[in-house]
Amino acid sequence: MINFSLYSRQLLLFSVILLTGVDVGAQEIIQSKLNAAGFRYSVNSAVPVIDYQQNIHMLSAVNDRPSVKVYGNGRVVVHYPVYMKKSGDYEMQLSKKELVAMIRSMSNEGLMDFDEKKAKASCRLVANNAKAKGQYSAVSDVLETVVDIKLDEYQKNVLSKKITGFSKRFKWDNLEQDVVRFNNVRELVQVNRFVSYLNDMMSDTRLVKKVPR
Repeated sequence: MINFSLYSRQLLLFSVILLTGVDVGAQEIIQSKLNAAGFRYSVNSAVPVIDYQQNIHMLSAVNDRPSVKVYGNGRVVVHYPVYMKKSGDYEMQLSKKELVAMIRSMSNEGLMDFDEKKAKASCRLVANNAKAKGQYSAVSDVLETVVDIKLDEYQKNVLSKKITGFSKRFKWDNLEQDVVRFNNVRELVQVNRFVSYLNDMMSDTRLVKKVPR
């Protein structure tokens, strides 16, 4: 007996491929090395591989934030909210080589296995030592940095276990100030190097503003 429901779904998928020329199941597979991460991601997924946002707590009621989204096909979408001078959406295209280097950089800088509890404990220790010496610091407003990473598979190096359906969120308040204040917390300094790269990407000369239709 023919399973018409399954047959219909397969026929629909085949029709989409024929009409659009898109391989909806296309995957990019990067093999791990002794000192380099390996990973797998969907080329045509609507879910970005990297999703970076800056959340200003003072403007938390405004659901419009600066962001960078990097997709598996290399497309980069940069968004500036309405309250910023460069408001709007901008796009550019990364090569496969650039995207692979970017993901490996995230791994090298410790984003994939960042231990928030450990890092915050190290920061508290430094802050407590400073207080004991009469040194205090405060930030008037809070800028939250959020980086979401999604890969179909991730392996830190050839000796590490492969993680299927890899998902990681890095979230930190006032990262830029804390890196200066806690410059001996190595894992925080490393992550900030990659976040600085994302910030630089927001002003990349290859970005072209999208014109609303």
